[in-house]
Amino acid sequence: MKKNILFTQLCSCLPLFVAFCEEPGVYIPPGNDADTTGTYSQMNATLENYDSNRGDEKQVENWWEGALNFASEYMRRLDEGEYASTWGSNDKIIQDIIGKGEWQRGLAKTRSELGPVTYRELVDKRMAINPNGLPQGVYVILTYNTTFKNTGNGQEVLALHRYSDGRWNTLIYQSYQDPNPSP
Repeated sequence: MKKNILFTQLCSCLPLFVAFCEEPGVYIPPGNDADTTGTYSQMNATLENYDSNRGDEKQVENWWEGALNFASEYMRRLDEGEYASTWGSNDKIIQDIIGKGEWQRGLAKTRSELGPVTYRELVDKRMAINPNGLPQGVYVILTYNTTFKNTGNGQEVLALHRYSDGRWNTLIYQSYQDPNPSP
């Protein structure tokens, strides 16, 4: 029961996180690191504001590089059917909710229905630091336009979390089919 509540809370936070980060950039909570009560306008802080007002441009570049490298390797393993290794790259929150076997069976079923990826393009990336409702850290949401052999056009969303020790983990991987496919 507790696992389902945690998963529901996690899933309910991520869409809000995406919605608040309407412009690609960085969410910087006001005040000190413990204060995470940002307003809508503060959540739309641009990368330029972050660099000039609060932090180190190189650090943000390193976060982007780490997230994109992690995501590229994660997606490669998904595409090659290495589902067990992707489970090992999931955040502990997800591992506590979804067992390794359940993860592997679910991905195998879903990905076999979709078919192999024939095209993938990163179309959006967003970063937030210490968003409300989630454990502290750097979060990145990546959105890809993807074409699958069996089902056509769709999107994939990968939500990542960076721990203070520099490790990136996956919070959410989801694929969506285009609701209006071309004839």
